Parts: sequence; structure tokens; C-alpha cells
Amino acid sequence: MTRRRFNTWMAFSAVTAAASRSLPAWALDTAPIAWASDDPHLTGNFVSIGPEIEACDLQVISGRIPADLEGVYMRNGPNPRLRPIVYAYPMDGDGMIHAVYLKNGRARYRNRYVETSALAVERRAGHAVYGSFTHPVPVDPSLIRPGDPAGPFKNGAFINIIRHGGRLLALDEATTCYEMTMDLDTLGEWKGGTHKPIDSARTTGFIRRAACCSRSRIRPSITRCNFTRSIPRAMSPGHSRSTSARLR
Repeated sequence: MTRRRFNTWMAFSAVTAAASRSLPAWALDTAPIAWASDDPHLTGNFVSIGPEIEACDLQVISGRIPADLEGVYMRNGPNPRLRPIVYAYPMDGDGMIHAVYLKNGRARYRNRYVETSALAVERRAGHAVYGSFTHPVPVDPSLIRPGDPAGPFKNGAFINIIRHGGRLLALDEATTCYEMTMDLDTLGEWKGGTHKPIDSARTTGFIRRAACCSRSRIRPSITRCNFTRSIPRAMSPGHSRSTSARLR
């Protein structure tokens, strides 16, 4: 199933659900994507999904959902809201999180943008103002308010979404992340170890790796709580194919 067909199917489900339950439309970005692109990574199965929707009591088309299975599956990825000035997949875009919630043998779906400060600037301007990670573009100073990101490219918070230290974090590449609620509301930019430190008694850690573009080296490190301890041994590419591993 393509993303376009998936979006059409979910939108139909949302309309059906809305007929029986009133949703807070003021809280949703209900406008469809009004632009098109000939970029192969912005067309077909890569086309941006437009409105934020909620679909309750999803139809199970095969088998059944176990009654004792309870949880949520979430996926994050780049989903440009406004037509990009330039675009380099998969390093640019606005984070959109898709979630399927399972409980009592039933499933519901919702999707939400990660409401980053850069996306707020572009919503206010009505068009994209930041360039690409690979092609930075100077930002018009008249569009920037105090506290807004000055560019030249933005933090889209679309790399992944993880639960760490009791918090749900939408990650970006090599910069800060955004904290989300389980209902996918954006709480704001999060910086570990400062105003919202991680509780060391409750959290586990992560093994992560950083690849060096100028050398054939991969440096792994362990992140625990609000500090990072590097492992003092570089690895050659191919030594480990795992990008991250949860520490128990």
C-alpha cells in the first residue's frame, strides 16, 4: 500500500469516526498539502501526508487483536508541511509521528506534526524559509522573532521517536530533540541534564555510534542518564551493523 492510499484510507476512517464523536478541530492541522513537487523523494510513496487526523476503532481486516495486548506503536519521519526551497532526502523535512494505539482488542490511530520552533516560523510566514541540510539558505531576518531559530537550516525532529528516562523524545540529527506526550502533543524543545534532568534511578542507557565522514572510523559511545561516556575504541565500517542497542 502506498502512502497516498494509506492517507486516503485513514482520512475516510477519520470521517467515519467523527460522525460519532466530536474532535477538537482547533487542535488539528486539517489543511491538505496544497503543493506538488517533481522531486522523486516528494512524490509517489514519498509524498507528504497532509491533514492531522484521528481514526477510532480501526477495522481489523485479518485475524484479531488479543484482548490483553495493550500499548502503542509509533513511527517518526520527514514530512514537509510547506513546499521546500530545496530538499535532500532523508535529511530534511518536518517530523510527523504516526501512532497506532492498542487496547481491549481494539485499535485507534492518530498522526501529529512535531511542532518545532522552525515549523512555527514557516507556518507564520506561509511558506518555507529554511534551506536544506545540504544546501543552507540565508533566512530573511524580518521573519525571525526573538528566540526563533535563525537558520540556515532547521531542526525538523524527524529522525526517530524514543522513550528515555520516562520521557517521549522526537529526535533530530546532531541537535536537540522535542518532548512529546503519549497523545503526540508537543511539549517543547528538550535538553537532557538541564531544566529537565533524567532520573538516574529509573532510566536505562543507549549505545550509539557516530560515523566520521573524513575517516573510515565509527566511534561508539554509551549514553546514560544526563551524561555521555565514550568507548575509547574506534571501529571500522561494517564491524557493527547495529545503530543502537538498549542497555538492560
